[in-house]
Amino acid sequence: MAIMSLSSKPISRSAGRSAVAAAAYRSAEKLTDERTGQIHDYRNKNGVVATACSVGNQRVDRETLWNAAEAAEKRKDGRTAREWLLALPSELSPRDRQQLAAEFAKMLHQKYGVATDICIHEPSRTGDDRNHHAHLMATTRIVTIENGKPVFGAKATFELENRERQRRGLPSTMQEMKGIRREWADMVNHALELAGSTERIDHRSHADRGLDEAPSRHLGPAATAIERKTNQPSELRLKHRAERMAAFQEKLAARRAVKAARDEQRKAKDEAYIAKSVARGLDIAASRNDRLTAMLHNEAQRARDNSISAMQRAAASATRAASLSQRLSELADEEGDDPQTAARKAFQRAKIQGDMLREAAQQAAEAFMRRLSKPTDGQIEYAERRTKLIAQVAVDQSTTIADREAEARQRQAERKTQWAAERAEKRQQNNEQWQSVKDFFGIDDQHTQQNDNHQKQKRKNDKPRQP
Repeated sequence: MAIMSLSSKPISRSAGRSAVAAAAYRSAEKLTDERTGQIHDYRNKNGVVATACSVGNQRVDRETLWNAAEAAEKRKDGRTAREWLLALPSELSPRDRQQLAAEFAKMLHQKYGVATDICIHEPSRTGDDRNHHAHLMATTRIVTIENGKPVFGAKATFELENRERQRRGLPSTMQEMKGIRREWADMVNHALELAGSTERIDHRSHADRGLDEAPSRHLGPAATAIERKTNQPSELRLKHRAERMAAFQEKLAARRAVKAARDEQRKAKDEAYIAKSVARGLDIAASRNDRLTAMLHNEAQRARDNSISAMQRAAASATRAASLSQRLSELADEEGDDPQTAARKAFQRAKIQGDMLREAAQQAAEAFMRRLSKPTDGQIEYAERRTKLIAQVAVDQSTTIADREAEARQRQAERKTQWAAERAEKRQQNNEQWQSVKDFFGIDDQHTQQNDNHQKQKRKNDKPRQP
């Protein structure tokens, strides 16, 4: 996976270092230090993929540049160069990695006016096969080209002390470094997006991202060399591991203390909640008791009211029965029948009248339905207009659909033409970018083909990594 790794450190005489020696080692070349007369020959060193020493877009001789950088510094503890170590994503192709390193070098030149020396290294045979990285050495002074030779000027703004930067209205060195890390992360993520990879990197620290993980620490070349020779962890790694363990124990103890405090707080809240719930339960019980008493009183009142209304209904029924009995007695006296016969005749007359009313209602309903089933002239005219309108809408819709299909085919053809033009333009831009990278690193087509064949053979011979 792609990792965020960008570090910077000065090359200073106070540490016994030389910019010429560092450049010779990183580029695997033979360079002569004119200040000391020492010859640094690292031509037998392997793993250097591509190198480029330039001032902006102008190539310069590596030995001339770094000897001039050494001559420009007069102090015995002067800084002669600054090294940037860049982790290049293994998800990118060799061409994309070279283009990414060249883009970072151009950014440094445009921002600070310094000369840059890029050396891209491939992973070592005994190390991690994803460890593609670049060593970029930059001058500490502004460099211009006059008559084909580098001329050193004032110190670059990145090398100024914070006091001088504050006087000039510039941010601190730490803030400047954060800005460079942000620009590098944007460059890498853009390159990964163009390559079709879903990997992304983040320039922010674990603390800024809200992560509790301890950041990894770089061991350096000496400790790494010891581990490769002995196949045992170095003292520096063990020290880092012990420091991480101590920090983890402190963090764990702090977490436990916070958890205990939260548990006590939660326990107090639970007890307060229980007491509040008990008081609320008592209030609810008292309220329910009051409601139950009121309910019993209402039920008793309702029972009394129902009994009174029942008595009233019974009295009314008795009154209606007495009135009906008196009416039947009157009918019986008029026709000379007994009360039972009079009641039976009255029922038969009511039944005959109900049947007659039901038959009349049925005849009226049949006549109404016949009137509804017979269409009027207005209904016939409305049906004809509706049929014509539906036919016209169908014709219009068929014409509209055909026009829309023709327009869709035309738009599709236009889009295909536009996509083809965009692909051709993008292909031309990629070819121009790759040509600029080849010119920047001094790579010819034969060297590119040999490098591609070498990478294919290496991938074929390498064994898959164990999970």
